[in-house]
Amino acid sequence: MQKLILSIVAIATISLSSFGQAPEGFQYQAVVRDVGNIILNNQSVGMQMTIQQGSIGGTTVYQETFAPTTNDYGLVNLEIGTGTTTDDFTTIDWANGPYFIETAIDITGGTSYSVMGTSQLMSVPYALYAKTSGNGQGPVGPQGPQGIQGNDGATGLTGATGATGSQGPAGNNGVGIAQTLSQVGGTITLSDGGGSVNIDDTDPTNELQQLSVSAVGDTLHLQNGGFVIIPGISVANTPVQLATLITSAVSSLTNISATSGGNITSDGGANITTRGVCYSVNTNPTTADNITNDGNGTGSFTSNLSGLTASATYYVRAYAINSAGTAYGNELSFTTLASAALAIGDSYQGGFIFYLDGLGGGLIAAPTNQSTSAPWGCYGTTISGADGIVIGTGNQNTIDIEAGCSIFGTAADICQNLLLSGYTDWFLPSKDELYLMYQNIGPGNALGLGNVGGFALNYYWSSTEGSNFLAWGQNFSVVNQNGNGKGSANYVRAVRAF
Repeated sequence: MQKLILSIVAIATISLSSFGQAPEGFQYQAVVRDVGNIILNNQSVGMQMTIQQGSIGGTTVYQETFAPTTNDYGLVNLEIGTGTTTDDFTTIDWANGPYFIETAIDITGGTSYSVMGTSQLMSVPYALYAKTSGNGQGPVGPQGPQGIQGNDGATGLTGATGATGSQGPAGNNGVGIAQTLSQVGGTITLSDGGGSVNIDDTDPTNELQQLSVSAVGDTLHLQNGGFVIIPGISVANTPVQLATLITSAVSSLTNISATSGGNITSDGGANITTRGVCYSVNTNPTTADNITNDGNGTGSFTSNLSGLTASATYYVRAYAINSAGTAYGNELSFTTLASAALAIGDSYQGGFIFYLDGLGGGLIAAPTNQSTSAPWGCYGTTISGADGIVIGTGNQNTIDIEAGCSIFGTAADICQNLLLSGYTDWFLPSKDELYLMYQNIGPGNALGLGNVGGFALNYYWSSTEGSNFLAWGQNFSVVNQNGNGKGSANYVRAVRAF
């Protein structure tokens, strides 16, 4: 695809009318060049101008198109505000800035525009603002609404103790304050008219009895007969709760598998529909991570974990699902056994090894592409620090790109935010790291392993910047590495170190 270079010569050149009014537009000049910096003179082009509010890529408040022809010097002259549009230029509130203007162009004179750059408007908005700004102080506005009541003040000091009041009248003599308990036969009596009770009662229906609650019907029963209905006490009205369970110890460890399980001691008042274990290389695994599905119901169950990575630490918890939600058992951890010596092309820790440093470490490529059409991003901007080339610099390049380029969905952004096989430390490879991927596990086939990584015969991004307009990449259909425009849509393959 042909690349264009748009050289902005002047922007916001204004020309006030003889009546002293602010213009409904402003002049814009630009020189159009091709990627070889050659001026495109006397050529019809299509241009789209977009005014954005707040920031680059912000809210579009006005957009118009032009079909100018460059002059002998490749120059185009436009008056912003007079192009083809469905928007109203006069409604722009220039006081509510800042504003930015985005320039897009189609060299063929059509409407397939490519964005060339965005710059902040500085002088024109204030000239246009003059038409609505006043020259003096406006009238006093209406009185505002009553403010809210303030907080109460602090409590005052306690006052002095008052004088003692006069003696009140004497009360009546109490009854039953101190009484004598006596028993005659089966009758127990309190002195001073306290009453009596007969303990020789032989009625079997008013002795101590066992109470029981019906499963349904909200009925409370006496053992020897009698009942009362109390709404809401039935077992059927008990709210369903999460299940109660524990995680079984890990056993049968190998370099790629292990055995665990759990024991569900309470279903929480509802059927257990699914049970098993969840596991991850991160703590507190959930059912969003790796899981087993080991049937339903309460009691003990066994779970077989497979596809694990050698010499890796995993965390495991039993889980049980009922209508109240998902309950988890206690967390356990285990480390898989070591495997045989690692080699380039091995499947390991979430991907394929494509580089070994001889000290037990190396680099791993993700097993699949993360994108087939991502830009490098920030065309026209130099990213400080993103110039590492050699092996070991890709991770820092990625960090620097993320810090210096806020555009979402760039090649580095995709890798930085990738969660794959439980790992979150992925990054975009440097120029040399990308070349090793191509040679060792890609179509380069330098080691005779073939295209282990399943790479497409297409162009992949590296994290190494070439200039403010270009970044390095690798053509996987040939051995060539070259610079490509940062706005180009290319393939992305993330890597991580171990």
